[in-house]
Amino acid sequence: MVEFGCTTGLFAANTSNTDNSISTDGNSSVPNLNLLMYVATSMGLSLLFSCWIFFRATGAAFNPPLRFVLYTISQLLASIAACAVLQALLPGPLVVSTTLGAGTTAAQGLFIEVFITCALVLSVLFLAVEKHKATFLAPVGIGITLFAGHLFALVYTGAGMNTARSFGPAVVAGFSSEHWIYWIGPTLGSLLAVAIYAFMKLFKYWKLSEGQDTDIPSKSPELFTPAGPRETDLEKNEVSGQNMPQRVYWPAESSGVEHRKDHSPKSHETEMAGMV
Repeated sequence: MVEFGCTTGLFAANTSNTDNSISTDGNSSVPNLNLLMYVATSMGLSLLFSCWIFFRATGAAFNPPLRFVLYTISQLLASIAACAVLQALLPGPLVVSTTLGAGTTAAQGLFIEVFITCALVLSVLFLAVEKHKATFLAPVGIGITLFAGHLFALVYTGAGMNTARSFGPAVVAGFSSEHWIYWIGPTLGSLLAVAIYAFMKLFKYWKLSEGQDTDIPSKSPELFTPAGPRETDLEKNEVSGQNMPQRVYWPAESSGVEHRKDHSPKSHETEMAGMV
């Protein structure tokens, strides 16, 4: 139920700002750049905010290629509900269906949907599923990926990237002859992304660039540290038993200021006792 409600709100926000029929200027093949930026930005920001708000409640899937069975049913029903609500609330016909652009063949549209969906699912797998210090920023990366996908594919395929996003408007406004592309394309794209993810996990990709999430100052390249003597020894944390980085002091030789070299809690207690 939570997934149904969240996805309904997301698709209502997304589809209310989407109009594929005017993705080009008149009869020209040149895209309407203002509309392109408007739709891509609204889609990217809608997903960004929705993921950030509901990530802890449902995992913020919002996309059938990311989940199956119960989640998929909820998302498809939510897409239909969102489009029905918009058709009742907004004046004029509901023109939000994903269709192929002028000059785009079915094969081209299929492969475009495969690749942009693959990019979106990969962003979810590596930014949200893989846990790291920037996991809390995963919605930003996922939203930017959706934004980039729309900038590239909106003119050619409407940038479906999501079976539910294409299915709901089709139920309300009518199915087109190329609707099958928006089922097969995202499905193949998600499978391709999972295959890439599994392949990289199999060969332990994290060993190619170790220490990306470290807090230890000595792990920083010398190129990015000031020149001169420094102390980067680690001291043992007596409470947790973990190695914690020691504060780095930079001696000011020209000023004649002396810096303490022993910064451990025990040495501080000894100094205080001597003062007393």
